[in-house]
Parts: sequence; C-alpha cells; structure tokens
Amino acid sequence: MVQKLNLREILKYIVLSVVFGSIYYFVADLSLQITKSPGQSSAFFIPSGLAVAILILFGSRYLPIIFLAKFALGLSNNRSLYMNLISCMASVTEAYVGYYLYKSFKDAIEEQFEFQSNMALVLLVGFAAPIFSAIIGVTNIYYLGLIPEDSYFSNFITWYSGDVLSIIIFLPACLNFHKEKHRFFDFIAPVAALFVTYIFKYPMFGPYLFLIFGTILIPAILGSVMGIYYSLITIGLILNWFLIEHIGPFSQGNYLDNMTSMQFFLFAISICALALDGFKRTRLLKSAIVPLLSFWILTGSVYFYYHTQKEINNNALMEEVVKDFEIRLSEKINFYENIVKGASGFVAASQKVEELEWIEYVKSVSNIEHKEGFLGLALVYPRKKHAPGVTFIYPNNFNQKENLEVILEHPELKSALALAVDNPRPIITPAIKINYNDAATQIFLSFLITPVNKNKKNIGWIVAPIHMETFFKSMAEGKYPNIDIDIYDGENNSEL
Repeated sequence: MVQKLNLREILKYIVLSVVFGSIYYFVADLSLQITKSPGQSSAFFIPSGLAVAILILFGSRYLPIIFLAKFALGLSNNRSLYMNLISCMASVTEAYVGYYLYKSFKDAIEEQFEFQSNMALVLLVGFAAPIFSAIIGVTNIYYLGLIPEDSYFSNFITWYSGDVLSIIIFLPACLNFHKEKHRFFDFIAPVAALFVTYIFKYPMFGPYLFLIFGTILIPAILGSVMGIYYSLITIGLILNWFLIEHIGPFSQGNYLDNMTSMQFFLFAISICALALDGFKRTRLLKSAIVPLLSFWILTGSVYFYYHTQKEINNNALMEEVVKDFEIRLSEKINFYENIVKGASGFVAASQKVEELEWIEYVKSVSNIEHKEGFLGLALVYPRKKHAPGVTFIYPNNFNQKENLEVILEHPELKSALALAVDNPRPIITPAIKINYNDAATQIFLSFLITPVNKNKKNIGWIVAPIHMETFFKSMAEGKYPNIDIDIYDGENNSEL
C-alpha cells in the first residue's frame, strides 16, 4: 500500500512538474519576446507572480522546477552560463521568500484582519519578496558593467516594481481559483473588461482611462470574486500591450514616464480589487462603494489632468520644434543657395575655369567639405555636338567611380537642368536613387541646381548633390537629441 502511494505521488509530481515547468517557460518566453525593442521593458513580469503562486499552492518541492524552467529559458536566449545562473537564483529566491512569508504569517494575519486577510497577505508577499530578486539581478548587471552607477537605483525600481505588480495582479486569482465556486459571470466579466479596455486604444478616450474601475466594481456588486480578479488580469495585460506598442493612452510622451504612470494606475486598481474582495466577504460592499467611487473620482481627476496636460505640453513642444525647424531649414537652404549662386557668379566672371582652379575655389567656400549632407559642388558644362560635356566636382565624395556624367543623364536631372536655365532662383530635384560608389550600395540624393549664364547665354550649371536624410538629421542633432528623423523617399524605379 505504501509503495502504491509513493508511486502515485511520484507520478503526480512528475506530471505537475512538466505542466508547471512548461507553463512557466512559455509565459516567461512570451514576456521576453514582446519587449525585444530597444529601450522597452514590460510594466510587469508575469512569471514572478506565477512562480510564487505555484509554491504557495503546491509546495516548495516545485522550486527546482522553477529553476530548471528559468535555466532552459536562458539557454534558449543564448544567455551566458554565469548570467543564467544569477537570473535563476534571483527568480527562485523571490519565489521562495514569497512562499515563506505567506506560510509564516498566514495564520496571524487571518486572525488579525479576518476578511481583509487576503489583501494583507498578498501585499506583504508582493512588496517584500521582489526586494531580494531586484537586489541580486541589478547588482549583478552593475558589476558586469552593463549599467552605470548612476542608473543603479532606476534599474532597481524598474525591476522591483514590475515584480511587485506581477504578484499582486496574478497571485490573488491563483489563490482564489480553488476556493471559489465558479459561475457563468466569472467568465463574462473578463470579456467585458477586454472590450471596455480595448476602447482606450483610441487616443481620444485616453483621459478617461480611470473609468476602467467599473470593470472590477460591477463583478464585485454581482458577487463574483473571480470576476474581479479575471478582469484585473485582463486590464493589466491589455494596458501593458498598449504601453509596449506605444498606442492608446501611452501614444505620447516618454516611454519610461508612461510606464511609471501605468504602474501607479495598476497598483491602485489592484489594491481596490483586493479591497472589493474583502468588502464582499464582510457583506459591507454597499457601504464601501461610495468611498471607493470617491477615491476613483479623485484618482480620475488627477489622471485626467495629467493626461490632458501631457497632451498640451507635447503639442506646445511640437509646435515649438516645428517652428524652430522651419527657421533652421530656411537658413540652411538659403546658405546652400548662396553657395551655388556664388559659384555661378565666379564661373561667369572667369574667362575659363579648369579643374584645379575649381577645386581651389570650392575649398575656399566656407569649409564646404564639412557641411552635413552636402556631398560636393560640381561645375557642369553642356555637351557639344562632337564632344562630351565637361564636369568638375569637389569634394569627390560620391563620384569615386567617375559616374557623375552618367548620373546627369537621368531623365529627372536632365529636365531639372533645362528648367534651371530660365529660373532666377536655384531649384532642387526630388530624391533620386543612384549607385553610391558601387552598384551594391544605393542611396537617394536630391540635387540643388543653378545655371551659369554669361552675356545672357547659358554656358553651364552649378550642381550640388545633397543627401537629404543626413541634411535633415543634422538640424535635429544637438538641439533635439531625442528626435529621430526618417526621410520617406518613396519609390523610384529608375536606377543609375
């Protein structure tokens, strides 16, 4: 009889180990995959709450399974052995500390707080257990030189707050799953929360995000404890997706600022969910509704002001940036136009300009080889009946294969050269795709063109190739380091 019991227990342990290990691995892997973009991190790390719940519900004997699942995850992500072991140590330490605190203080807290014991226990575990994980993890990456000393605290807070949120969002649902008798509305509540929360994907609804409180209040009024927690999980997952994708209420502003505001929001709604659970058990829910609604109206007013003010500030900043950008753009374009017009005047006033003379002239013009995006200044003489046109260019940045003459045969450039003859101001072409030094490298260039007229007769052109992406980015760098400019060049089927 004893042997059968032992065999049954061993089989049960093996099956549950495979199930828990697989769930932990795939949930952790998904949590990492959705935050692969540089500078992004999840507002909470789901496996933290999951690991604590597994140990509390099924015992500390599953701690090695958490370790092995986390270790396998590290191997699949090509993490070094040392980093992998430290990461596993941080995770199992957090899970075991949470398990130990829960088991050690459960009886005392239930005796002291009675119906609100669930909230007290979850908050104790949630705020205490992640301290050790954050210390181990952040200290390790600091000593490896992966973060500077001045960012140690900010990385600690990010790690710590993410694990705290994971525990207080997911642990209550796991603890109550086997206690509560499920009803139909328990599964309707998260579906309703899904639709309500998804509405806030549209920025116009962003300031009213605090109204999501209704998705946990209604299940509480209807007596659905699991509906409260399932709705809370749904809200947390969708808002985290909004944050990572930078959409909805988090479509504007700095990523870390948005993450901080979202974490505070989820802290507040999680604590309210735990409080609603407790009030429902005491049958004092009706008495608690008014103060809870008052709390959320106050919270909503603060959030509404914050969100609206953020939009106002962002719009004002954007208007300022655009205005300043237009001024700087106009000044640079005028400067470049003056360069090509000055070169045109120099050639028109000369008897004949040879290549060495042209190079010396360009060198003397405002250190032109260091102008951002300005790839050179070319003097182009027209073709004659029995002789090819003559072209001089300096600096010779993009003409190392001596293909400028070929480039000038592009239909758009030929049309621009003809158009420039009778134009009093220099003209600039649309972006044209050309080979840059070799056929394997292609870039988009625009060309600033002005004619060289002598005795009312066109004798040539001054042509300045400009790499527009470099040109525009140079105006943002330094003054606007956080602005990234991408130039859409469209498609040009004509390649040279």
